[in-house]
Amino acid sequence: SLCRLKPETRDTRLHRALKTVKATPPAARLRFAKLRHQATPEDVDYRSERGLDRALFMKLMGGDWIGAHDNVAICGPSGVGKSWLACALGHKACRDDRSVLYQRVPRLFAQLALARGDGRYARLQRTLAMFSF
Repeated sequence: SLCRLKPETRDTRLHRALKTVKATPPAARLRFAKLRHQATPEDVDYRSERGLDRALFMKLMGGDWIGAHDNVAICGPSGVGKSWLACALGHKACRDDRSVLYQRVPRLFAQLALARGDGRYARLQRTLAMFSF
């Protein structure tokens, strides 16, 4: 005879998904993050022409802002390495067992607009929310 299994509750499925993501090795997290550059925090150049505050960047690498659900905007002129710095932060977050997804703002906004138009907006928001725990 077949035994009937209770359907999983939403909380049970979420707990199992989080447990699986937490068990993912950093190398797999890095592949999934789709970082644009092979940047590591150890390779950051703090020369004065870039204007990067070493103490501030070291604080960002600590990751407290992620746990506090804060955002970081990296601003500056073209060619100073904003994307590279974002990838270095993403690399560090992957090593700290955090989920990362690298996307540039124009592509993210285009995906959100398309999803709103074809009815996938709520599903895309849930997918993006997976990266905020």
